[in-house]
Amino acid sequence: DTTNAEAWNFKGYLQGFNRQHEQGLLSFSRGIQLNPNSDSLWVGKCMMLLNLEKYTEALHAAEMAMEIDSTNRAAHFYRVVALFC
Repeated sequence: DTTNAEAWNFKGYLQGFNRQHEQGLLSFSRGIQLNPNSDSLWVGKCMMLLNLEKYTEALHAAEMAMEIDSTNRAAHFYRVVALFC
């Protein structure tokens, strides 16, 4: 379902697992368009950006996830990774 943000989230994680980081980034971005308040989508986008060595953009994505859910440990972890890469 192309209107289901969680489907895009799942697809993005599968693409990342298969090292298809550009495609994963597109999937997470599409999910965020549908549901900008999903911290999981922002974390996924952050992961793809880190793999693509786009550290400034990854930092922004991690911070967006943390704004949505300040207890999201993955967002905190990836934020630190982005800061030190």
